[in-house]
Amino acid sequence: GPGLANAIYPPSYLSGRWALGFWGLLGKAPGCEYCSVTARPARVFKNSFGTYSYVTLPRDLLFGTTALPVASAVQPAEFPENGSLKEQLGRSSLPRIALPEKAFLDLCFIEGGEWDAARLTGLGLIIGASRPESIPGIPNLDPAKVRAMAERSGRPRLIKAAKALSILAANRRSAGKQIGEAEIPELPWNEEGL
Repeated sequence: GPGLANAIYPPSYLSGRWALGFWGLLGKAPGCEYCSVTARPARVFKNSFGTYSYVTLPRDLLFGTTALPVASAVQPAEFPENGSLKEQLGRSSLPRIALPEKAFLDLCFIEGGEWDAARLTGLGLIIGASRPESIPGIPNLDPAKVRAMAERSGRPRLIKAAKALSILAANRRSAGKQIGEAEIPELPWNEEGL
């Protein structure tokens, strides 16, 4: 499964469409392979666990990851801050996955081209008002974090994508407020208590 992705072709981390699907921000494509990024040459490995593809990213873009939350792995929160060397080594060997914001930027880099609001809408990201807030444990895509990571990358195309995401998220928030207001009509007996 996904826990093998880093071990097959290290150093790498799960990212792009697969990571966005994992975080619940993009619908999973049927037969979706495990997509990782690495500074090494691009490769694809097929085994009985699935197809693992590795896309090359420049070394300076390899940031913004966390330990893959899998049931068989020890969660980072279980380690004390000043843990023993054994615990620190155990933590460093946990499979890595891009944070939701970084997975989005990696996807924009991997798939190339200009990312405007129309293309982002076509991607089908679950953000803002379209995201079911009642699902616990699923992070939201934070446009401010995306923008900060895009600026850290220094790539104009990623900075434009981050701006387009901010606009799209703001539009969805305002559309959600309008929908919310329309669902509760102003009726005279509400005020009179009838």
